[in-house]
Amino acid sequence: IFVVGIIYVIFGQLIRIFGARRMMKLFPPVVTGPIIICIGAGMAVSQITYAAENVLLALIAVVVTFLCAVYGKGMIKVLPVMIGLVVAYLAAIVMGEVDFSAVGQAAWIGLPFVYDHTMISLFTDGSLDPGLLLSATLTCIPLCIASLVEHIGDTVAVGQTCNNNFVKDPGLHRTLAGDGIATSVASLIGGPGNTTFTEGTAVLSLTQVYDPRIVRIAAVLMIILSLCPKLAAVLAVIPNSVVGGVAIIMYATLSCVGFRSLSVGKVDFNKTRNVMVVGLIFILTVGIRYGLPGGIVLPLPGGNSFSLSAMAVGAIVGIIVNLILPDKDPDLTLAAFDDVLDEAGDTRR
Repeated sequence: IFVVGIIYVIFGQLIRIFGARRMMKLFPPVVTGPIIICIGAGMAVSQITYAAENVLLALIAVVVTFLCAVYGKGMIKVLPVMIGLVVAYLAAIVMGEVDFSAVGQAAWIGLPFVYDHTMISLFTDGSLDPGLLLSATLTCIPLCIASLVEHIGDTVAVGQTCNNNFVKDPGLHRTLAGDGIATSVASLIGGPGNTTFTEGTAVLSLTQVYDPRIVRIAAVLMIILSLCPKLAAVLAVIPNSVVGGVAIIMYATLSCVGFRSLSVGKVDFNKTRNVMVVGLIFILTVGIRYGLPGGIVLPLPGGNSFSLSAMAVGAIVGIIVNLILPDKDPDLTLAAFDDVLDEAGDTRR
């Protein structure tokens, strides 16, 4: 996660130097679409296993989230995942599926992280495994491609909602740098990576409140709440089946974003090179995931080794093949991205 944050910063600076269009040609829809689909499908595997622990609770979470997303109005439509999680959690409590003993043992005030879960602990307790570290890093790097593209799209969308050109001011290089630095800092204390959410744009559109001070106040409140381990324990005891049910909807939606990327990007499957790029990403990712669960293991000097995950192999091969095989109409697959940049005022090629 620390390295992914650094990649965000580097990619932002490359956009500043070469322009957004040139950099995005490394990640056209023909590459990012299938990668996003595979990420969603791959993550859903573990969530389905969790959901199977209590099918009824998982079903409640899925149905409530689905109904809120499809038929909800106002804030209900904006927060379907939260509502589905809360309703299924309450159902689990009624059914006696929640063990609150950990909540009773948790302190009211404490630090929001465990030292053994931080990146710093890897270098101080003698448990550092260079091969495992490299494997984890190479696994996470391809996953950030989808969030990079999403960050850029969300920045444009928020700008259009607020009638501001955020691509130009503060600029994608600054928004990506902020996202990346926050992600790297979070990893130091065992926190998750950051990402943008399209739902945020929907909230802006619904409330018509664009003042950044609202976000700053919310951030301070979240920091204060994070200093209460008892609240964290309340969230930690949510049954896996509830989380799995909600996550199934989330990852299904994520996969559909990949399909939409292929559609909006007008990827022409009459072109053999597009078939090759998309097909290789799918086949390598699925084939290695189930044929070689441990990934492709490569030796390192000193007797160590590291493995490339299925997702990493599929993404790397897809990017390389896309660069090697010529596309006579490269701008066609970037048409949608060109449109939003043109609207944002970016004319650099």
